[in-house]
Amino acid sequence: MTAWIVVNIQPRAWSQLAYQFGHELGHVMCNSWMWKAQSPPPSRWLEECLVEAFSIRGLARLAVARKRARPFNGDRKYGRSLPNYHRHLIEQYQNVPGSELVQDMVAWLSANRTLLDDAKGLGVCEGSAILTVLREMEVDKGCVEDLGAVNR
Repeated sequence: MTAWIVVNIQPRAWSQLAYQFGHELGHVMCNSWMWKAQSPPPSRWLEECLVEAFSIRGLARLAVARKRARPFNGDRKYGRSLPNYHRHLIEQYQNVPGSELVQDMVAWLSANRTLLDDAKGLGVCEGSAILTVLREMEVDKGCVEDLGAVNR
């Protein structure tokens, strides 16, 4: 079997490429790897939060790895853009009203259920859940390993 990862970026937008590739790779990790596969409601929002956190985590790890060992001569500009892009994504979710980390996921889900079920992809209300999942993925790599069980 072959998984398709399709991205759409501007020329030389390497940070955007890393981010989009990581997001789509997250879907592959969640077993949504068939061409145009989409998780059906009511779990679509959950997979989108998981893969977004996975991608943001990957950008941070790539930025750190790039500081230790540059793979190509003359790619200094690319390396500097990674942490900036990562920070931009984090700030994007932090600046949404009500974007504090979720302490009670059940209460958060109850409060946002209608918005989540109606969303076609990532919506505004998922910002706090994405940041919460990201925090867990940064602390416990088992959360990343568990992505493989999402759509089994």
